[in-house]
Amino acid sequence: MGGYYPTYVNGNAIDSKGVDILLTHRNRFQLGGKPFYYELGATLTYSKTRWLKYLDEPNVPEWQKVTGTTYGSHWGWLSEGLYRSEEEIDNSAWYGTRPNVGDIKYKDLNGDGQIDWQDRGIFGKSNRPELTYGLNLNLGWNGFDMNLQFTGGALFQVSMTGTYFNDNDDDTIWTKTFKEGGNSPLFLVENAYSLDNPDGTFPRLTLGTAGHGGDNGLSSSFWWRDGKYVRLKTAQLGYTLPQNFTRRFGVESLRIFVEGNNLFTLDGLPEGIDPESPGVNNGYYPQQRNILGGITITL
Repeated sequence: MGGYYPTYVNGNAIDSKGVDILLTHRNRFQLGGKPFYYELGATLTYSKTRWLKYLDEPNVPEWQKVTGTTYGSHWGWLSEGLYRSEEEIDNSAWYGTRPNVGDIKYKDLNGDGQIDWQDRGIFGKSNRPELTYGLNLNLGWNGFDMNLQFTGGALFQVSMTGTYFNDNDDDTIWTKTFKEGGNSPLFLVENAYSLDNPDGTFPRLTLGTAGHGGDNGLSSSFWWRDGKYVRLKTAQLGYTLPQNFTRRFGVESLRIFVEGNNLFTLDGLPEGIDPESPGVNNGYYPQQRNILGGITITL
């Protein structure tokens, strides 16, 4: 009986380490002759998962070795900005056929004069924050109450490209102008390279197929952005009417409130991109800002 029968071994290993911190503080005192109370709660979590061991191929380039990298790190190419002249294109390696001025320039890591999958590696951070934090604030005075919840994250990257069903990253509306005939975000159009805007920071405007092999939609460091953010996740302001007033109408308690979700976010991302978007973000609909009000009655 002959033939080759491969042996599959679960030889990979990962390591997760982290720390959680929770701090709370509360106090009560008189303000204007009325009791005032407040409560603060702060949380901080740091967690990192690394590949301790991975069955990397023996001859794989250093930039493609998984061992030692953070779990979930972005795969892609290193960008060297945009091509600014025909001379620069003449003296550079390309991905596919000749690109145009205003297309993304990729780094030829192995020096073979062409950009291909051998120049692709693990360079970006994971889209999951290694550091997350939050702050809760509760206040109460003279019938008024307020609750604020802030959340945030750091030490991660958001990819503007989207992961498709084949696990490859490619264009989204955030990286390709008028993708599939749709609208484009203003930042992508206003800051695109053109003859009138030679210092543009985003690739040239294109319609339909780009018409070259440069492929500006490849997953690369050009499209990876620092995702750190702080968000006012929820806020609620309420007022409870005095009982000596509500009891006249047979009401034990009556509280009026207004509440909002995702009221504002501080980050460095282009407008419209959600720092909490998942890794598979193609077609992801950003979280919406909601404001509502209500009345709570206890009889």
